[in-house]
Amino acid sequence: MKKRYFAYALLLLVAAACGGPTESVERKTDNLLLTAEGPLYDGSNTATYTWPVDLSSLLGEGYTASDIAKARITGIRITAVNPDNLSLVSDITLLLAGSGVAMQKVGFLNPLPADANSIELVLAQDQNKIEAFFALKEITLVADLNLTQELEDNLELHAQLTFNFDLKSK
Repeated sequence: MKKRYFAYALLLLVAAACGGPTESVERKTDNLLLTAEGPLYDGSNTATYTWPVDLSSLLGEGYTASDIAKARITGIRITAVNPDNLSLVSDITLLLAGSGVAMQKVGFLNPLPADANSIELVLAQDQNKIEAFFALKEITLVADLNLTQELEDNLELHAQLTFNFDLKSK
């Protein structure tokens, strides 16, 4: 009998530790400008953007990182500022980086379609603790690009990320 009560108590404790109900919301970022500073060479290059974390504009007033139970990227659209420049990119990988948080691959596309000005990246299936990035002051987006030829100018890309947030009920 005592074992049964212990099992029930343990089950209740585990259920209580899992937290309360959450609300799922989807949010899109504005276009974030990633820049690879020229001159750029045939082969591997990097474009970056430092994104200041502003949960008020993304989720609404009063939300903090502790209100995010889980975050997942559900879409990544990349658009070339100069339409000709995306045709120079053979493949792209997008990563998130931040101070004290492990860099994470979140999307990729290889090869890019010919003559595309805007593309949707294939999402990384293994997205671990994306919500940890929202506790930082800034998130760095890193795009690893492979170019098919040299480019003297900067290469600029807009990235729009779509997130699904599980927010703790207030």
